[in-house]
Amino acid sequence: MVERGFITVIGCNKCGKCDNVCPKRAIERIDGITRISHEKCDLCMGCVEIFPNKALKLLE
Repeated sequence: MVERGFITVIGCNKCGKCDNVCPKRAIERIDGITRISHEKCDLCMGCVEIFPNKALKLLE
């Protein structure tokens, strides 16, 4: 079961736009794969709002 309020990466096209959008540095790219550090994320939603292809999504 996934907890409510987690942001997940869906359909990342590796554009790199997420590199500097998170004020908490919760978005990490490891070997070209984007991951969200849930320990750092404060759910400000800035990352979710910036991507038109909905690569990042809030799980409800």
